[in-house]
Amino acid sequence: MGDIVNLEAFTRQRMSDPYGVLADLKRREDELVARLEKLILGRPSRRADYIAAHAQEWVAQGAQIQATRERAGVSRTALARVLGVSAARIARLEMGLPVRDARLLRAAVIMYLEKHV
Repeated sequence: MGDIVNLEAFTRQRMSDPYGVLADLKRREDELVARLEKLILGRPSRRADYIAAHAQEWVAQGAQIQATRERAGVSRTALARVLGVSAARIARLEMGLPVRDARLLRAAVIMYLEKHV
């Protein structure tokens, strides 16, 4: 019975923050891929090394972008629509997860938000 209660609490918590769920799943996927690459190659991949080296920087930048977006009163969905990307991609950027063309996306987000703050 205790497991059911814990599962219900876990589900409620996760459903209240769907982007957090996606971020957790992506982090786990990245960890598993890194482990497999290490097993296959005998060492961490360059991608895993790169992610590990930049993770803290990306988290700080993402938090700053999220704070700026929220101050501007712009939703992730609206920002994504204007920039032609998915809201999930904006969420990943804000959470400091690896994002394709992150520098370009970060610059576009900042330029847009500067006009709306």
